[in-house]
Amino acid sequence: MGHSTHHQRVKISHYINKARTLRSRDVAPWIINGIRERLGFFYDHVRRVGEPYAVRRMYRKELIKHYAGIDNLVSCCQKNIRERFFISSKLQDECISAFCKEFETSFIHQITADADDICRHTFDLLGSGPQHLGESIDWCRDISSGRKWPLLHYTHCPIIFNDGSDIIRVWELSRFQWGPTLGKAFWLTKDIKYATEFVRQVESWIRSNSYEFGPNWMSSQDVALRAINWIITLCFFNESALITRDRWIEIMLSLYLHGIYIERNLHFECTGKIKTTGTHYLSCLLALLYLGFLFYETPKGKRWLEFGKNGLFVEIMDQVNSDGGDYESSIAGYHRFAGTFYCCMDTFCIESDTLSTSN
Repeated sequence: MGHSTHHQRVKISHYINKARTLRSRDVAPWIINGIRERLGFFYDHVRRVGEPYAVRRMYRKELIKHYAGIDNLVSCCQKNIRERFFISSKLQDECISAFCKEFETSFIHQITADADDICRHTFDLLGSGPQHLGESIDWCRDISSGRKWPLLHYTHCPIIFNDGSDIIRVWELSRFQWGPTLGKAFWLTKDIKYATEFVRQVESWIRSNSYEFGPNWMSSQDVALRAINWIITLCFFNESALITRDRWIEIMLSLYLHGIYIERNLHFECTGKIKTTGTHYLSCLLALLYLGFLFYETPKGKRWLEFGKNGLFVEIMDQVNSDGGDYESSIAGYHRFAGTFYCCMDTFCIESDTLSTSN
């Protein structure tokens, strides 16, 4: 009790000292802004209780309606993953054989070693060094500084704290770029633990990141990359009995919400009538292309597919210079990043037979 009282006195003293540093005419606006900010936090906490549940319920009904039932929803999405994407469980044995011929045994062992680290929740992100995140991953915490971001609505969530923390590490973890490593290890070893870990982590992420709340809904690029990586990883686990019908529904619903968010938050800038795009915009377009194929039987899926495909063709013409370099002029970074998106789009569309002769 004494500690709590002391803490309150320190906070009051801090506010008094802060007020003394302000000009008299600035005190009232400072107090009003502070009250408004705290009311906003309270409002966000109230919204977080009911709004995500209502949104998920509404779009769950929409999905089931479009597919005329839960069983058809699951079977159509499984079929789309199996037949429309360039990593197909139908070609598993052929792919493994070709992979083992192409790469040395040491490289294959490194894949399983990396996958084992993921299963142990040990990650090395952006120079953090190997960090063990414990039995339960905290998806809103910077793994280096320990700073935890609040679960506020993404429009109110802060980006920067002046304590050496970096939200990029939070986003990097939630991109799930390590998901395909679990998939490759599963195909190479047929060890179910890799599928188990992926499903476990996706379910943990969904529980911990209510739709549009928290730091992992702040960047449309990172939302897009997460959707892409979930879909690619599911290509490896598509036939696994571990992913039950109920799990398929929850994962598909979350991906559907990812698509809705991305479409509403496309990342570009406008200066007058000039629209400026970059790799963030490319990631959104590629994610909508993937999600369009996944949910092709729905009106939103068809719209996402066409928008993503057509948008990527436009961006190739706008963002690639005549010498083949990316216009953001970073060979090691943005050029490779953008090139990967274009190659994925090209391979994807050719495999899915969606390119017209004119394109």
